[in-house]
Amino acid sequence: MYNCKIYDYGEEKQYRFYSKVYLKDYDKNDDEIKDEKKESDNEKDNQDNNDTELNNDELVDKDRSTISSLNRTVNKIYEYARSNDWEYFVTLTFNTNIDRYDYSECSNCMMKFLNATKKSNPDMKYIVVPELHKDGAYHFHGIFSNIPNVKMIDSGIYSFGKYTWKKEKIPEKLLKECRLIYNMGRYNYGYSDIQVVEDSKKTANYICKYITKELVVATKNKRRYWTSRNLNKPMVTEMLLQNEHKEQIKELLKDKIIYQKKVDIDVGTFHNEIEYIDIKKAKKNRLSKNNSL
Repeated sequence: MYNCKIYDYGEEKQYRFYSKVYLKDYDKNDDEIKDEKKESDNEKDNQDNNDTELNNDELVDKDRSTISSLNRTVNKIYEYARSNDWEYFVTLTFNTNIDRYDYSECSNCMMKFLNATKKSNPDMKYIVVPELHKDGAYHFHGIFSNIPNVKMIDSGIYSFGKYTWKKEKIPEKLLKECRLIYNMGRYNYGYSDIQVVEDSKKTANYICKYITKELVVATKNKRRYWTSRNLNKPMVTEMLLQNEHKEQIKELLKDKIIYQKKVDIDVGTFHNEIEYIDIKKAKKNRLSKNNSL
């Protein structure tokens, strides 16, 4: 049991204080579906009971399961993303030769691209997640590092915030403020967009936003993210604390806080409040060669 978790990301730590005690969190990985048991019969794809309405308890349980799966997926992606430094943010779309409404087909194309890229970049690090459009189509976003042999192709397109223009349509005074968008070499399934990451921490938050409740429902029992095996992982400590001990820790941290927020989780009758506190770790003083222990 725990009501406090500490994530050590290297240069920073994140404290998570929970208003209610959690039982041991197994943090099941949604990608390891083959090791999971199949869902109960009333959730199989081939069931033929569409005329049967779920009662309130069943609806609550179903919603709770969806939210739980959403949270597990987001937390895993965030932990991986936060524990590593990233160089590039990538968007991969699909042309008319690919059925962009078929999640399996899109996923297979994306995986072929990853495998091909890794052959010439053996130390490549990546996290790739899908985005579900309102019309049901898919494309993918990823964060990458250690890809020196990936060809960057000048797209002729510049971005400014959420807007994009061709170079000839941008006022000269504004051009310096715009960012050139490159296409990613070896990607032959549609349009690709690769941009330099300026802040790995902000990118870790941003990549998680694509994992939505609608995506979780649409990709039930399917992979929702892809990661390389060489990613750093945070060191996680779980503690069960009395309220006064929580407050003592918060008091000790108050001068080191670089980010803080509170989040309410409500699923059916279950409620919990989580307080996130990020701190910058103090750098260790290195002894000079002339100093003795």
